[in-house]
Amino acid sequence: MSRLVTISTSSFPLLDTGQRATVERNRTVAVDLATEAGERGSDMFALLETFSDMHSMGGADETPKFAEPIPGPTSDALSQVAKRYGMYILCPIHYLEPDGTVRNTCAILDRRGDVVGMHHKTHPMMVESQDASIKPGKDIPVFSCGA
Repeated sequence: MSRLVTISTSSFPLLDTGQRATVERNRTVAVDLATEAGERGSDMFALLETFSDMHSMGGADETPKFAEPIPGPTSDALSQVAKRYGMYILCPIHYLEPDGTVRNTCAILDRRGDVVGMHHKTHPMMVESQDASIKPGKDIPVFSCGA
C-alpha cells in the first residue's frame, strides 16, 4: 500500500559577521528545527551536511576536534526528537570512529530514535580531500525506512 510522506529539510540561520558558532549552539538549533518539523507532521527530517560544526571552525584542519562518535551528543539529542515525533532524521556530522578516523557521515535515525544506518560520504569535495584527516567512505549503502 502506498501513501504520501512528508519530508522536511533545513537551513541554518546566518551569524553576524565575525561571529563563530559552537557545536552546542548548532545542536540546539538542529533540535529546534527537528522539533518544528515533527510538530508539522513530518515523516522524515533532513539536516544539512556537517551542520554540527558549521561556522565553528577556522579551517578544515580543525575538523578532528569537532568530530564526534555516533551514538554521541548530537545524534543522541536528535534521536530523542525522532522518538518523540515518530519520524526519521538524517543527521550528517563529522563522525569520529573508535580508531580515530574522521568521516563525513550521515546517521539515519528511525522513528524509535535508533541509528539504523550510516553513510560515509564517498566523494569528498576538494576542500575535504585536501584535509588528510577526513577519510572517504567505500560504498553506498541502502537502508529500509518502513512505514
